[in-house]
Amino acid sequence: NVKASPVEGKTFSHWQLTGSDTILSYSESYTFRVVSNTSVEAVYVDDGVPVVKEPVIAVTSVRAFDNKIFYEITRDIPEDCKVISNGILYGTSTSLFVESDDNSRDTNLRFTDDIGSTTAKEKVYTATSSVNNNKGYFSYYLNVGNNTDRPIYLRGYVIIQDEQNNIHTYYTSIIDKTYNQILNQ
Repeated sequence: NVKASPVEGKTFSHWQLTGSDTILSYSESYTFRVVSNTSVEAVYVDDGVPVVKEPVIAVTSVRAFDNKIFYEITRDIPEDCKVISNGILYGTSTSLFVESDDNSRDTNLRFTDDIGSTTAKEKVYTATSSVNNNKGYFSYYLNVGNNTDRPIYLRGYVIIQDEQNNIHTYYTSIIDKTYNQILNQ
């Protein structure tokens, strides 16, 4: 559990993973699960600057052991929203991911639409959490077998219904590491 300290002339904005732009929560008091070496930092804005609290989803841990990659995706969704579904999308296709550019990878590793679809595109696989609390995490172990040098392209997602009953899908950044790369970090 971390709690933001007051800073004169500043307003707390959010928590983020140290050394990145990955936002974890807009709550001044934030409780999260630690499964690996994790460092977070409080981010502040000048007093009077509005802070827009949006749904947050982030990959917070990636580890490798016993020919499995462990991914943990953490979500922090505002109380006035309802989580409909959350989980991961992943793929290994050389043509869709390895040989394509970042924009194509981003497009390919999404549902067919971002307004509630859970239909994955061809050669994209899903794993879905059975727990849809607004604050929580989804852990996933992917067995890579002997394919320890094959990159896995993976991202987390959360589908929410907002206070106006609109459906939105939010995605994490794409993680694109091999088992060996993760093991040797």
